[in-house]
Amino acid sequence: MGTVRGLCHSRMFIWLAVAVVALAWWARWRAGRRRMLALASQLTGPPALPVLGNALRFMVPSEELSNVVGELMQEYGDVWRFWLGPDLNVVVSDPDDVKNLLMNSKTSTKGPQYKYMADFLGEGILSG
Repeated sequence: MGTVRGLCHSRMFIWLAVAVVALAWWARWRAGRRRMLALASQLTGPPALPVLGNALRFMVPSEELSNVVGELMQEYGDVWRFWLGPDLNVVVSDPDDVKNLLMNSKTSTKGPQYKYMADFLGEGILSG
């Protein structure tokens, strides 16, 4: 009986340790991205789940993805945000705004997801 109780305490300790580490990671992540999170909160966008963000919303067959994005654009307008895990993504669809972004050297840094796009699209304006 004591072995079973010890095993239960051991499992409880492991889960508690995992929870504490996860909470510490989350707090550190939020503290390091405080400004980005404040700016992101000013943009409209679909509500995001912890850890996953809006990833589940985009898990559709590829032929339906443009419909999902179109629905989101209708709902949230020309500029909106979504989260893929911890990565913030901002959608800009107004042609004049897109032109301004592409012509501004301060906005030419691409996010980490673009290196994965290069595998499918090759080097170019989107992935280069």
